[in-house]
Amino acid sequence: MCHSLTIFGLERRTSGSAELLVFDPMFHDPATIAENVGRKTRFRNPDHALKLYRRGPKYLRKYHEFEILRCVLCHLVSDPLRLYLGPNGAHTYLYYLY
Repeated sequence: MCHSLTIFGLERRTSGSAELLVFDPMFHDPATIAENVGRKTRFRNPDHALKLYRRGPKYLRKYHEFEILRCVLCHLVSDPLRLYLGPNGAHTYLYYLY
């Protein structure tokens, strides 16, 4: 399975657990979000608005590695960094491959 996820945030809970906020092309944006693009909007419950964009260890464990891209001086370059999820999602290891 291969497709691009765009990470736009990281949420860390008071318990210490964390989830990524991602745009995932496998899922469509909810109508309530899409119809408000470019507008100033207030959600009664912003936490609920982000629910469909959260991805935790269980979802990310389906993928064996991630390539991280970085934009430098308007040139897209591949950063020599791979993200590996440890067994049972307990640990996340970052390996710098030079």
